[in-house]
Amino acid sequence: MAENLTNAALGHLQARQEILEVFRRVTNPEQLAETSGAAFMARDGGGVFVLPYYGEEIQINYPGGEISNKTTGQAVPVKDQIVLLNYLVNAVAVQERDEWKTFKELSAAPHHWNVFIPEAIEALAKGFGNDLKAFQQVAPKLGGRPVSLGDVGYRFAVLPRIVLQIGLWEGDEEFPAHSTILFNTTATMQADTATLFSLAIGLVRRLLYLAGKRAHP
Repeated sequence: MAENLTNAALGHLQARQEILEVFRRVTNPEQLAETSGAAFMARDGGGVFVLPYYGEEIQINYPGGEISNKTTGQAVPVKDQIVLLNYLVNAVAVQERDEWKTFKELSAAPHHWNVFIPEAIEALAKGFGNDLKAFQQVAPKLGGRPVSLGDVGYRFAVLPRIVLQIGLWEGDEEFPAHSTILFNTTATMQADTATLFSLAIGLVRRLLYLAGKRAHP
């Protein structure tokens, strides 16, 4: 089986195994739940973390690390498992601030920013810039809450302590539609910029998928 896996897939499996080993060494799961904003239900010999992720309920068995999506019943992709486990073991208990930055302000890496523009910023404007109603219909399905940003704006807690805002400006005859994605400044305390990059693009793709504007999330 391993011979049929791509180098990227093998890398993901190795990364998951490494973070699993860290997770399994955790001795105080209640403290981990408190710092990450997850819930923890103790059971004989272990327990279960319950973590909201893109508005869905994820359960992570402790200490084994098996992960399931209780909202959809679908398997959780390995890349998402890595994000979830890394978040649990590395989260910092800080309160959200009323301070926001663009991804470019968070990351000086041009290879990230050059992909982020078409995959997130431009994809949002193309998909919803002339269909704000569709955005308003799907945003709450991912836990979005209205905020004052652009013509239509929503706040998303992708994970309990990683919060983003999306704003859309409707296009007209004079100006094209455009969008913005803002990160709460505390997000960089919870994850590296590569993870934040993936989380934001994942949010955009899920929104477009739910609106019927993308074939898969």
